[in-house]
Amino acid sequence: MRYNYSIRHIELRRYLACFRPATLTLFVTEREPEDVATARRLVENLWTQPDVRPELAEALDLETADLHAAHAPRQAVLMFRVRAIGGHDGQ
Repeated sequence: MRYNYSIRHIELRRYLACFRPATLTLFVTEREPEDVATARRLVENLWTQPDVRPELAEALDLETADLHAAHAPRQAVLMFRVRAIGGHDGQ
């Protein structure tokens, strides 16, 4: 399973390098298991205190995490600032 995470992180980095978005926004609802799985690939502690996974910290900064986790279905909006690949922030 760790192998799949590594492959997906490589795919994310390729996407970021190719399209160079300034931000990424992810809406997550627990009604959609694939959305939850995607979010968990990007952050740890999704429903409590989301934080970018260490292996993605050089590519993404979590700027906003708006959680509605007290009632079912849990929901979250995660807004990331994308760091330029190669260590240079900004466009």
